[in-house]
Amino acid sequence: MIRFERYTPEREDEWNSFVSESLNGTFLFHRNYMDYHADRFEDCSLMVMRRGKLISLIAANVDNGVFHSHGGLSYGGFIVDRKMGASRMMEMFDGFLEYLQAGEFSEVIYKPVPILFHGSPCEFDLYALFRNDFDLSRREISTLINIPNARFKQNRKSGYNFAVKNNVKLIETDDYDTFIGIANERLESKYAVRAVHTADELRLLKTAFPENIRLFGAFREGRMLGGSLLYLINRTVHAQYLYCNDEGREFRGLDFMIVSLLRENYSSYDWFDFGKSTEDGGHYLNQALIKTKEEFGGTSICYDTYSASI
Repeated sequence: MIRFERYTPEREDEWNSFVSESLNGTFLFHRNYMDYHADRFEDCSLMVMRRGKLISLIAANVDNGVFHSHGGLSYGGFIVDRKMGASRMMEMFDGFLEYLQAGEFSEVIYKPVPILFHGSPCEFDLYALFRNDFDLSRREISTLINIPNARFKQNRKSGYNFAVKNNVKLIETDDYDTFIGIANERLESKYAVRAVHTADELRLLKTAFPENIRLFGAFREGRMLGGSLLYLINRTVHAQYLYCNDEGREFRGLDFMIVSLLRENYSSYDWFDFGKSTEDGGHYLNQALIKTKEEFGGTSICYDTYSASI
Protein backbone atom coordinates (compact mmCIF):
# COMPACT_ATOMS: atom_id res chain seq x y z
CA MET A 1 0.00 0.00 0.00
CA ILE A 2 1.44 3.35 -1.06
CA ARG A 3 0.96 6.34 1.24
CA PHE A 4 1.79 10.02 0.66
CA GLU A 5 3.05 12.12 3.58
CA ARG A 6 3.77 15.84 3.72
CA TYR A 7 7.39 16.69 4.33
CA THR A 8 8.18 18.35 7.68
CA PRO A 9 11.52 19.86 8.77
CA GLU A 10 11.96 17.06 11.31
CA ARG A 11 12.53 14.68 8.39
CA GLU A 12 15.28 16.74 6.73
CA ASP A 13 18.02 14.14 7.26
CA GLU A 14 15.81 11.34 5.90
CA TRP A 15 14.93 13.46 2.87
CA ASN A 16 18.52 14.46 2.13
CA SER A 17 19.82 10.92 2.54
CA PHE A 18 17.26 9.62 0.06
CA VAL A 19 18.19 12.31 -2.50
CA SER A 20 21.88 11.42 -2.21
CA GLU A 21 21.24 7.72 -2.87
CA SER A 22 18.53 8.11 -5.53
CA LEU A 23 18.69 7.41 -9.26
CA ASN A 24 17.81 10.92 -10.38
CA GLY A 25 18.24 13.31 -7.45
CA THR A 26 20.62 16.27 -7.62
CA PHE A 27 21.90 18.60 -4.93
CA LEU A 28 19.15 21.07 -5.88
CA PHE A 29 16.71 18.79 -4.04
CA HIS A 30 18.62 18.85 -0.77
CA ARG A 31 16.64 20.83 1.76
CA ASN A 32 19.58 23.14 2.51
CA TYR A 33 19.46 24.19 -1.16
CA MET A 34 15.69 24.43 -1.48
CA ASP A 35 15.13 26.15 1.83
CA TYR A 36 17.23 29.22 1.08
CA HIS A 37 14.13 30.63 -0.64
CA ALA A 38 11.53 28.90 1.56
CA ASP A 39 9.93 32.27 2.39
CA ARG A 40 8.91 32.71 -1.28
CA PHE A 41 6.98 29.44 -1.61
CA GLU A 42 4.36 27.55 0.35
CA ASP A 43 5.97 24.14 0.58
CA CYS A 44 3.89 21.01 0.01
CA SER A 45 6.65 18.51 -0.74
CA LEU A 46 5.67 14.87 -0.45
CA MET A 47 7.39 11.71 0.77
CA VAL A 48 6.07 8.45 -0.69
CA MET A 49 5.99 5.48 1.68
CA ARG A 50 5.43 1.80 0.91
CA ARG A 51 5.26 -0.69 3.77
CA GLY A 52 6.91 1.85 6.02
CA LYS A 53 9.83 2.49 3.66
CA LEU A 54 10.53 5.69 1.75
CA ILE A 55 10.49 4.88 -1.99
CA SER A 56 10.18 8.29 -3.61
CA LEU A 57 9.77 11.99 -2.93
CA ILE A 58 8.74 15.08 -4.81
CA ALA A 59 9.77 18.66 -4.03
CA ALA A 60 6.72 20.86 -4.43
CA ASN A 61 4.92 24.06 -3.54
CA VAL A 62 1.28 25.11 -3.75
CA ASP A 63 0.05 28.37 -5.25
CA ASN A 64 -3.68 29.18 -5.40
CA GLY A 65 -4.63 25.51 -5.42
CA VAL A 66 -2.05 24.55 -8.05
CA PHE A 67 0.51 21.87 -7.14
CA HIS A 68 3.93 22.80 -8.59
CA SER A 69 6.95 20.50 -8.70
CA HIS A 70 8.74 22.92 -7.75
CA GLY A 71 8.20 26.59 -8.64
CA GLY A 72 11.63 27.60 -7.39
CA LEU A 73 13.62 24.94 -9.28
CA SER A 74 14.45 24.44 -12.96
CA TYR A 75 13.13 20.89 -12.78
CA GLY A 76 11.40 18.58 -10.32
CA GLY A 77 9.28 15.47 -10.53
CA PHE A 78 9.53 12.26 -8.56
CA ILE A 79 12.94 11.35 -7.19
CA VAL A 80 13.15 7.57 -7.04
CA ASP A 81 15.18 4.79 -5.44
CA ARG A 82 16.98 1.98 -7.24
CA LYS A 83 14.05 -0.39 -6.80
CA MET A 84 11.67 1.77 -8.80
CA GLY A 85 10.14 0.17 -11.89
CA ALA A 86 7.49 1.09 -14.44
CA SER A 87 4.67 -0.81 -12.73
CA ARG A 88 5.45 0.68 -9.33
CA MET A 89 5.56 4.16 -10.86
CA MET A 90 2.14 3.62 -12.41
CA GLU A 91 0.78 2.53 -9.03
CA MET A 92 2.43 5.52 -7.39
CA PHE A 93 0.98 7.94 -9.93
CA ASP A 94 -2.52 6.59 -9.28
CA GLY A 95 -2.03 7.27 -5.58
CA PHE A 96 -0.52 10.68 -6.33
CA LEU A 97 -3.55 11.84 -8.31
CA GLU A 98 -5.92 10.47 -5.65
CA TYR A 99 -3.97 12.38 -3.01
CA LEU A 100 -4.24 15.63 -4.98
CA GLN A 101 -7.95 15.15 -5.59
CA ALA A 102 -8.58 14.55 -1.89
CA GLY A 103 -6.58 17.69 -1.09
CA GLU A 104 -8.77 19.83 -3.35
CA PHE A 105 -5.97 20.86 -5.68
CA SER A 106 -7.24 22.18 -9.01
CA GLU A 107 -4.17 21.54 -11.20
CA VAL A 108 -0.73 19.92 -11.15
CA ILE A 109 2.38 21.32 -12.87
CA TYR A 110 5.07 18.66 -13.26
CA LYS A 111 8.68 19.28 -14.38
CA PRO A 112 10.60 15.99 -14.72
CA VAL A 113 14.33 15.87 -14.11
CA PRO A 114 16.03 15.92 -17.55
CA ILE A 115 17.81 12.63 -18.24
CA LEU A 116 21.03 14.62 -18.54
CA PHE A 117 21.14 14.89 -14.73
CA HIS A 118 20.16 11.31 -13.89
CA GLY A 119 22.72 9.16 -12.15
CA SER A 120 21.14 6.31 -14.12
CA PRO A 121 18.36 6.76 -16.73
CA CYS A 122 14.92 6.41 -15.11
CA GLU A 123 12.13 8.03 -17.11
CA PHE A 124 9.35 5.98 -15.54
CA ASP A 125 7.44 9.17 -14.78
CA LEU A 126 7.33 10.24 -18.45
CA TYR A 127 5.39 7.09 -19.26
CA ALA A 128 3.07 7.66 -16.30
CA LEU A 129 2.44 11.23 -17.48
CA PHE A 130 1.48 9.92 -20.93
CA ARG A 131 -0.81 7.24 -19.51
CA ASN A 132 -2.57 9.79 -17.30
CA ASP A 133 -3.20 12.23 -20.17
CA PHE A 134 -0.96 15.06 -18.97
CA ASP A 135 -0.43 17.86 -21.51
CA LEU A 136 3.00 19.06 -22.59
CA SER A 137 2.50 22.69 -21.56
CA ARG A 138 6.02 24.06 -21.81
CA ARG A 139 9.14 23.04 -23.75
CA GLU A 140 12.40 24.95 -23.45
CA ILE A 141 15.51 24.16 -25.46
CA SER A 142 18.96 24.05 -23.89
CA THR A 143 22.32 23.65 -25.61
CA LEU A 144 24.49 20.71 -24.66
CA ILE A 145 28.16 20.04 -25.45
CA ASN A 146 29.70 16.58 -25.31
CA ILE A 147 32.98 17.64 -23.68
CA PRO A 148 35.28 14.84 -24.94
CA ASN A 149 34.14 15.52 -28.51
CA ALA A 150 33.79 19.30 -28.37
CA ARG A 151 34.47 20.99 -31.71
CA PHE A 152 34.65 24.79 -31.61
CA LYS A 153 33.98 26.95 -34.65
CA GLN A 154 36.97 28.94 -35.87
CA ASN A 155 35.57 32.28 -34.65
CA ARG A 156 35.32 30.89 -31.10
CA LYS A 157 38.86 29.53 -31.20
CA SER A 158 40.06 32.88 -32.54
CA GLY A 159 38.27 34.66 -29.69
CA TYR A 160 39.98 32.41 -27.16
CA ASN A 161 43.40 33.08 -28.73
CA PHE A 162 42.73 36.84 -28.74
CA ALA A 163 41.91 36.77 -25.03
CA VAL A 164 45.05 34.76 -24.24
CA LYS A 165 47.22 37.23 -26.19
CA ASN A 166 45.68 40.06 -24.17
CA ASN A 167 46.51 38.40 -20.85
CA VAL A 168 43.01 37.36 -19.83
CA LYS A 169 43.20 34.76 -17.05
CA LEU A 170 40.64 32.24 -15.77
CA ILE A 171 40.64 32.25 -11.97
CA GLU A 172 38.32 30.59 -9.50
CA THR A 173 36.92 33.28 -7.21
CA ASP A 174 34.50 33.97 -4.37
CA ASP A 175 33.80 37.55 -5.48
CA TYR A 176 30.07 37.07 -5.88
CA ASP A 177 29.32 40.78 -5.46
CA THR A 178 31.27 41.78 -8.56
CA PHE A 179 29.96 38.80 -10.51
CA ILE A 180 26.28 39.44 -9.71
CA GLY A 181 26.84 43.12 -10.51
CA ILE A 182 28.07 42.12 -13.99
CA ALA A 183 25.15 39.69 -14.41
CA ASN A 184 22.53 42.23 -13.35
CA GLU A 185 23.98 44.95 -15.57
CA ARG A 186 23.63 42.63 -18.57
CA LEU A 187 20.20 41.27 -17.61
CA GLU A 188 18.75 44.71 -16.93
CA SER A 189 20.03 46.18 -20.19
CA LYS A 190 18.84 43.27 -22.36
CA TYR A 191 15.77 41.89 -20.59
CA ALA A 192 14.81 44.39 -17.85
CA VAL A 193 15.22 41.69 -15.18
CA ARG A 194 17.72 40.82 -12.46
CA ALA A 195 19.44 37.58 -11.49
CA VAL A 196 17.31 35.14 -9.50
CA HIS A 197 20.01 34.89 -6.83
CA THR A 198 21.64 37.65 -4.81
CA ALA A 199 25.35 37.61 -4.00
CA ASP A 200 24.53 36.72 -0.37
CA GLU A 201 22.38 33.78 -1.48
CA LEU A 202 25.15 32.46 -3.72
CA ARG A 203 27.64 32.68 -0.86
CA LEU A 204 25.21 30.76 1.35
CA LEU A 205 24.71 28.05 -1.28
CA LYS A 206 28.43 27.81 -1.99
CA THR A 207 29.08 27.25 1.73
CA ALA A 208 26.46 24.46 1.79
CA PHE A 209 27.66 22.82 -1.44
CA PRO A 210 31.35 23.66 -1.90
CA GLU A 211 31.99 20.74 -4.28
CA ASN A 212 28.94 21.39 -6.47
CA ILE A 213 29.01 25.16 -6.93
CA ARG A 214 32.05 26.88 -8.44
CA LEU A 215 32.56 30.43 -9.71
CA PHE A 216 35.23 31.17 -12.32
CA GLY A 217 36.08 34.67 -13.45
CA ALA A 218 37.79 36.02 -16.55
CA PHE A 219 40.31 38.54 -15.19
CA ARG A 220 42.54 41.09 -16.89
CA GLU A 221 44.91 43.31 -14.94
CA GLY A 222 43.15 42.32 -11.73
CA ARG A 223 39.65 43.24 -12.94
CA MET A 224 36.84 40.74 -13.38
CA LEU A 225 35.55 41.02 -16.95
CA GLY A 226 32.98 38.27 -16.60
CA GLY A 227 32.25 35.04 -14.85
CA SER A 228 30.68 31.63 -15.03
CA LEU A 229 28.80 30.16 -12.08
CA LEU A 230 28.82 26.38 -12.51
CA TYR A 231 26.69 23.65 -10.97
CA LEU A 232 28.46 20.28 -11.02
CA ILE A 233 25.90 17.45 -11.19
CA ASN A 234 27.06 13.86 -11.67
CA ARG A 235 28.99 13.92 -14.99
CA THR A 236 27.52 17.24 -16.12
CA VAL A 237 28.76 20.82 -15.80
CA HIS A 238 25.75 23.16 -15.87
CA ALA A 239 26.29 26.88 -16.52
CA GLN A 240 23.85 28.48 -14.09
CA TYR A 241 25.08 31.99 -14.96
CA LEU A 242 27.50 33.12 -17.68
CA TYR A 243 28.01 36.84 -18.27
CA CYS A 244 30.60 39.40 -19.36
CA ASN A 245 30.67 43.18 -19.06
CA ASP A 246 31.50 45.50 -21.97
CA GLU A 247 35.25 45.10 -21.46
CA GLY A 248 34.80 41.35 -21.23
CA ARG A 249 33.04 41.27 -24.57
CA GLU A 250 35.78 43.45 -26.07
CA PHE A 251 38.43 40.94 -25.00
CA ARG A 252 36.32 37.89 -25.96
CA GLY A 253 35.77 36.78 -22.39
CA LEU A 254 32.94 34.37 -23.24
CA ASP A 255 35.04 32.48 -25.79
CA PHE A 256 37.93 32.39 -23.37
CA MET A 257 35.91 31.06 -20.43
CA ILE A 258 34.10 28.32 -22.33
CA VAL A 259 37.14 27.00 -24.17
CA SER A 260 39.27 27.14 -21.02
CA LEU A 261 36.67 25.38 -18.86
CA LEU A 262 36.13 22.58 -21.36
CA ARG A 263 39.77 22.08 -22.31
CA GLU A 264 41.44 22.55 -18.96
CA ASN A 265 39.15 22.50 -15.93
CA TYR A 266 36.43 19.98 -16.81
CA SER A 267 37.85 17.88 -19.62
CA SER A 268 37.13 14.72 -17.58
CA TYR A 269 33.37 15.43 -17.45
CA ASP A 270 30.91 14.19 -20.06
CA TRP A 271 28.59 17.12 -20.66
CA PHE A 272 28.45 20.90 -20.52
CA ASP A 273 24.92 22.25 -20.30
CA PHE A 274 24.82 25.82 -21.59
CA GLY A 275 21.27 26.48 -20.38
CA LYS A 276 18.08 27.61 -22.06
CA SER A 277 17.71 29.92 -25.04
CA THR A 278 13.94 30.31 -24.95
CA GLU A 279 11.43 32.73 -23.45
CA ASP A 280 7.67 32.84 -23.03
CA GLY A 281 7.38 29.21 -21.97
CA GLY A 282 9.44 28.07 -24.95
CA HIS A 283 7.37 29.86 -27.58
CA TYR A 284 10.15 32.33 -28.38
CA LEU A 285 13.59 31.11 -29.45
CA ASN A 286 16.45 33.57 -29.03
CA GLN A 287 18.18 32.63 -32.27
CA ALA A 288 21.25 34.82 -31.75
CA LEU A 289 21.84 33.32 -28.30
CA ILE A 290 21.46 29.70 -29.36
CA LYS A 291 23.62 30.28 -32.44
CA THR A 292 26.43 31.48 -30.19
CA LYS A 293 26.14 28.37 -28.04
CA GLU A 294 26.04 26.07 -31.06
CA GLU A 295 29.29 27.60 -32.31
CA PHE A 296 30.99 25.90 -29.38
CA GLY A 297 29.83 22.56 -30.76
CA GLY A 298 26.54 22.38 -28.89
CA THR A 299 23.46 20.37 -29.78
CA SER A 300 20.10 20.40 -28.00
CA ILE A 301 18.15 18.90 -25.13
CA CYS A 302 14.70 19.94 -23.93
CA TYR A 303 13.45 20.89 -20.47
CA ASP A 304 9.76 19.96 -20.45
CA THR A 305 6.79 20.84 -18.25
CA TYR A 306 3.56 18.87 -18.08
CA SER A 307 0.21 19.82 -16.61
CA ALA A 308 -3.21 18.36 -15.88
CA SER A 309 -6.43 19.46 -14.25
CA ILE A 310 -7.36 17.54 -11.12
